[in-house]
Amino acid sequence: MENVNEVVPMQACEGEIGEVLYESSPDCIKVLSLDGTIKRLNLGGQIALELDRPTQLDGAYWPSLWPGSERAQVEQALAEAREGRRSQFLASCPTVKGSPRWWDVVVGPLSSHEGGVLAVSRDVTDLVSAREALALANERKNQFMAMLSHELRNPLSTLSMAATILEAYAMERGQVGQVVETMKRQIGYMSRLAEDLLDISRITRGEVNLRMADFDLREAVQESVEQLAAMASRKGQPILARLPDAPAWVRGDRMRLVQVFGNLIANASRYSPANTPIRLALSSGNRWVSVSIADEGIGISDELRPRLFDFYAQGHVPNDSRSSGVGLGLAIVKGLVDLHGGTIEVHSAGLGLGSTFTLFLPESAERQVPSKA
Repeated sequence: MENVNEVVPMQACEGEIGEVLYESSPDCIKVLSLDGTIKRLNLGGQIALELDRPTQLDGAYWPSLWPGSERAQVEQALAEAREGRRSQFLASCPTVKGSPRWWDVVVGPLSSHEGGVLAVSRDVTDLVSAREALALANERKNQFMAMLSHELRNPLSTLSMAATILEAYAMERGQVGQVVETMKRQIGYMSRLAEDLLDISRITRGEVNLRMADFDLREAVQESVEQLAAMASRKGQPILARLPDAPAWVRGDRMRLVQVFGNLIANASRYSPANTPIRLALSSGNRWVSVSIADEGIGISDELRPRLFDFYAQGHVPNDSRSSGVGLGLAIVKGLVDLHGGTIEVHSAGLGLGSTFTLFLPESAERQVPSKA
């Protein structure tokens, strides 16, 4: 952040032009005595520091306003200013009301005959936050690439071994069948992973084409249950679906919504122990149709909940889970639900206490039943 404050020279407070700059600048400009006591503070500083009155910090020792971890470099900057040198540093310091702030600070000597020190602080909190967000996104990307490499290496290794065995022809017909089934299963897994990556790309670029039509949402729920029943049964996880007798009409892309429910069921299975149920419930009313998917799994921590639907976000997977995935399923779910004009919520009482995902979709306008007067 070098030279952020170059627009305000150290002599900015001297003379008529300097006084105008001092009063009109949005930066926090402080005129200090040589010992570091605040003598003047401009209007921009009063606003930036959230003062209740203009003279609130008059006579205060400037380094004392900084937290202990930052105070040493403030003292050092003052010492250099007393020796006629200019310095610049980046540090965090809350306002007088406790609001967290990051400041880019320039400190230097005043050249007037009275002497003194000028300290110009610019609020760069948004810039620092943006850089931290980019750093976090980059770290998540690196984690994702490492996870993706791991997820692809295992099936590719299996396929390579199976191909080598087939090439040798040194096996009975039954063994050939087993190898082929293994290869088909691993190819299916990689195909699903490739489709997830393509979906994320389409969603982020706004290139998902939905085939919208009115249909009974019960059909999409039942289809997703049928697709995932075999997978869940291998872990002894019955999928218990409670559907209403009356149709639940929505307008949407049926196949995409089947994908949404399938991802949520697979997620519930992955993060739940064996021999525990997965419960689905569909209901409608007040112009919305809701579907909830509840499990008795590992739950969601407070730390993970805010970023649960972010790309590549992933919780701890139980030891008995064969596939951890790469953290794309819930991001795809949210993206598709948003495109349908719906919302999705998640509730968990805490780690080890299961979780419930509930999505809401608007009822089809053509099928809504007028409310009784």
